[in-house]
Amino acid sequence: MSNMLNNTEAQIAETLFHELTHNTLFLKNQLQFIENLASFFGKKASIDYLNFFYGPDAEQMTDYLSDLEDSGNTY
Repeated sequence: MSNMLNNTEAQIAETLFHELTHNTLFLKNQLQFIENLASFFGKKASIDYLNFFYGPDAEQMTDYLSDLEDSGNTY
């Protein structure tokens, strides 16, 4: 938990939305699907969050999208 305090607002939002997805949906014997779905929703919801609160051209948005691209993730 203490390591999360060093994360950016976008990274914390991604983790929150990811975990909320796990708490919202459960499908027995579908672990890989649920994990992929939670990862997708975590990223997509974080982008929506940043867009809503800061706008599409904000530094927070461009930094987060750059981090996603650098890590090889898609959104």
